[in-house]
Amino acid sequence: DNPILTVENDIFPRFRRSEEFREMCNYMENPIKPYLADIRKPPQSLMLRESPPDLNDPTLRFTFNEVVLEDSILCEEFLTYLDKNHCGETLRCLFEIKQYKQRHEVKGAEKHESRDRAFAIYFRFLNPGSAEEVSVHSNERHYIAQFLASENPPKELFDRLEHTLLAQIKDQQWIKYTGTAEYANLVGILREKVAELQGRQTSKSCLIQ
Repeated sequence: DNPILTVENDIFPRFRRSEEFREMCNYMENPIKPYLADIRKPPQSLMLRESPPDLNDPTLRFTFNEVVLEDSILCEEFLTYLDKNHCGETLRCLFEIKQYKQRHEVKGAEKHESRDRAFAIYFRFLNPGSAEEVSVHSNERHYIAQFLASENPPKELFDRLEHTLLAQIKDQQWIKYTGTAEYANLVGILREKVAELQGRQTSKSCLIQ
């Protein structure tokens, strides 16, 4: 018996007639579900810390975690820099992986949300030729692809990819970024945004009175 012919003439034709194949085709045609875009994390700010940074300190320098994870304004500035250097998709993919993990065990989430998110991440960032394709080894793509048909992909599905992308950003883009004028201007940008926000709050207080 030839196993290749068995798959080609028997197993695969039966698979094409199955409900699983039709569902897979549907995901291929509509990989990103509209409801996924409706969930957004609230803005974050270093100024909400119990001990916020002193924006008048001339020696103040922000860390990678502060910029990427703790302040929405600073993160947007870094993302703009990455886009100019044609690698913004790396950070966007990390954001989607983080949200995939956060939503994985949320009670009340859509029934197939984890699977939908896994498909969305794959087709947006890992599918060869996609507009926002990230640079990773084919082994990582294949590892993730094998779980896409699962009813509930594991929470750790993107851990290896996340580790790879974080290393790329920290070891390459972030090091370059800290030597740029854009990075040097972060303190000034945050100071302006804080002053603008305080001005709005003062105006609202005056109107209420």
